[in-house]
Amino acid sequence: MKKRTDPSRREFLKRSAWFAGVSYLNPVKMFVASMATEMIRNSEAFAAGVNPNPNKFINFHLLMGISRWNMDLPLKHGTGFTPNRSVGTQITGTISNTTQFLIYQAVNDVRYSNPVLGGINMPLIWSKSIPTVSVSGTSFAAGTPINLSDALASNLMMIMGVDLLVDSHQIDSRLPTQPVQGQPSITGLLADQVNTPIPAIQGWRYDKVQAYQSATGVPELSLGDLDWTNPLTKALTPFTGLGSITSLEKTTISSALDNLFSAMSGDSLLLHKYLPTTYAQRANAKAIFTKNITNLAGTYDALVSKYKLLIQLSIMGGTGFNKIDHFLPIELDPVSNSSSTLNAFQINSGGSRWTGTDFNAAFTNSSVVYSLAQGMALAEYMFTNGFTSVANILIEHMGGVTGANPGNNDHHFYGAIPSTIVTIKQIRAFYACLHELITRFKAVNAGTAPNGSTLNLFDRTLIQVSGDFNRSARTDMTGSDHGYNGSNYSLHSGMINGIKLVGKIKNDSGQRGGQATNDYLGSWGLADNLSPSDPQPLRIGRVASTIAAALEIPSPTPNDHSLVTKGSDGKLVLDPTLPPGGHTST
Repeated sequence: MKKRTDPSRREFLKRSAWFAGVSYLNPVKMFVASMATEMIRNSEAFAAGVNPNPNKFINFHLLMGISRWNMDLPLKHGTGFTPNRSVGTQITGTISNTTQFLIYQAVNDVRYSNPVLGGINMPLIWSKSIPTVSVSGTSFAAGTPINLSDALASNLMMIMGVDLLVDSHQIDSRLPTQPVQGQPSITGLLADQVNTPIPAIQGWRYDKVQAYQSATGVPELSLGDLDWTNPLTKALTPFTGLGSITSLEKTTISSALDNLFSAMSGDSLLLHKYLPTTYAQRANAKAIFTKNITNLAGTYDALVSKYKLLIQLSIMGGTGFNKIDHFLPIELDPVSNSSSTLNAFQINSGGSRWTGTDFNAAFTNSSVVYSLAQGMALAEYMFTNGFTSVANILIEHMGGVTGANPGNNDHHFYGAIPSTIVTIKQIRAFYACLHELITRFKAVNAGTAPNGSTLNLFDRTLIQVSGDFNRSARTDMTGSDHGYNGSNYSLHSGMINGIKLVGKIKNDSGQRGGQATNDYLGSWGLADNLSPSDPQPLRIGRVASTIAAALEIPSPTPNDHSLVTKGSDGKLVLDPTLPPGGHTST
């Protein structure tokens, strides 16, 4: 695919705005002028015979790292598997209250009776339900719960046992989209080839490493902290001073574009390089700019409310939700109050333990997963309306958990029970929102595949669920550390048929992080060599090449082989030389 030659945004704006009599103090006209630069760029590509890339990419990054054995890390109890008490996701029995503690059997008798999907032993949550919403215009209500496996398992590929080599929150949070620092990112390489008005957006916090770089200078719009602003008004302009825009009349946009094109036509210096090549291209640009961009604040607020409802149902339960089977997918037994057992209840760095009679009381209607509703609302609006093709969105930690760590995000000091319960609630909320987002994507027509089959937006979109790293569970049940040498990622897409697993992890005691220890004691996900013929664990470069193959873009790590190929029907096929994903012994 040919590379585009982009006009200078500053040069274009100065010339077109001056000839159109547009004042930089006029926010609506400035908005139009800035958005028009992307249309000009696309027009140049059209004239040069470059077809835009129709694929989309969203990376949902789970901040700080959560225990993926509760989410998308398949474990299999069997020969050579030494259970780690902190990794058990199901402990048989019933709840029993005491006057001081709710005590659980969490010492020796850990049973892995997790559901099997497509021959893969999935985390327990995959046999439980997630909430849904019913939608009527801009009104939302709790819908009928759906089994998670029915909701998401039919288009899922899990990549486990990825050794990131470096133990760093900042570095490891960059790697899923930019595996080589200073080189083009996956997000940038796709943004180079798309024709949407805003090629790429990022909902990211100020304290994270920037992970976007285009090969041709296409900019990314950074939205900052999604929790404290309406990102739609910010997303629809790369200029400060326009954040007060909450609605734009379509007639205003259309008139401003016509004036701008007329002014450009009168400037001979703009005729050749910057002027749209055909009137059809101008009409297309006007259609893009005027589509569903009125009432930005109201649209955004309604979508956020929808996702907030899903989060609340996931955390607090609702009609039709049994607290053990659905709301709290972990089964528990009473045991003695031995110190080793009580470690499982640790809730902060001071060694304090939960002292109530029911850990469910730690959650209230104020409990939340920060930036989840905002990020999902942003993704739904921007992608279903065709405004962007690339998004890198941060999902933060649980908040509003009574008595837990300050900020509620430091699993170094969460005991096994709080860690499991809090993590599962966060995961359940994320999956409920993801299912709703995918449902909306499936309703949007996205053209046809090379073989003529009809595609929807989900068929065109690859959604990656990444994180800083997995967690390495301590055997004394007091918390978990950085599992950077056993990370894993999920891919959700209509490009994927069925449920697939790639990668190898160790299933018995052995070294951890190059240190000779015996505290691994079972699979929290420590990476192992793929096979005797491929004697090293997966590296992030192979994950990046896999995403690149799916999106049909150059790989940012071309020396690393993709794990998949893409067929003419748009579906991904695993490399047949790969061994089945699973567990190996040291």
